[in-house]
Amino acid sequence: MTYTLASVLFTAFAVGGVANAVNIVDGFNGLASTMATLGFVAYAVMAWHLGDVALAGVALVLAACVAGFFCVNWPFGKLFLGDGGSYFIGFALAWVAVMLIARNPHVSAFAALLVCVHPVTEVLLSVYRRKVKQQPAGMPDRLHFHSLLKRRYILRHFKHLGRTSCNSLTGLLVGSMTLVAGLVANLTYNSVPLSALAFVLLVLGYIAMYARMVRHHWCSPLAFLLVRRKLVTARLAAVK
Repeated sequence: MTYTLASVLFTAFAVGGVANAVNIVDGFNGLASTMATLGFVAYAVMAWHLGDVALAGVALVLAACVAGFFCVNWPFGKLFLGDGGSYFIGFALAWVAVMLIARNPHVSAFAALLVCVHPVTEVLLSVYRRKVKQQPAGMPDRLHFHSLLKRRYILRHFKHLGRTSCNSLTGLLVGSMTLVAGLVANLTYNSVPLSALAFVLLVLGYIAMYARMVRHHWCSPLAFLLVRRKLVTARLAAVK
């Protein structure tokens, strides 16, 4: 009974977390829809390999719906997801993952989480960043991965395209990162150690790329987090 209650609470927390994560990364044209479409396709392929044709069909239908929105939204932003759209897509993505694990118990939960590694890591990194700065976890800022990518690289190398096009290019590039996660998840879903290792490596890789944009040179992701914390703590202490 205790184990079941803990599982239900964790599942509710995970589903709510992914839904909020998709809403947070929905910063540029096509970003959330690209990520979600690739995520649904990854789950569909996984379910198909497992013989779960019904779930594969549901995932493909959801992928087609989000892809239809993408065609209207990208690249000119004629239609926006809004909070309702991003929360729904995040909830649907998380619930397909839950159903995949529940209907196929031998599938690694890390493989299902792998597909959502981008939004999950972005949320955790954002919470950590704001906690270090002693700011509310929900406070908005311009230090998200996609925001930095646009300012550091896209606007520098593609400024001749205009701001709307740069916005859309950034969204497509960042959203496409889920393609790698989906491929790795489909290769490791039947092994807990491999999928867990892959998840950790992708998280570290994400932080390393983020650190590269912040510090303008490559460094250890763990060192970046620790040094960042010390620098911000020192600055806050000096201000006080």
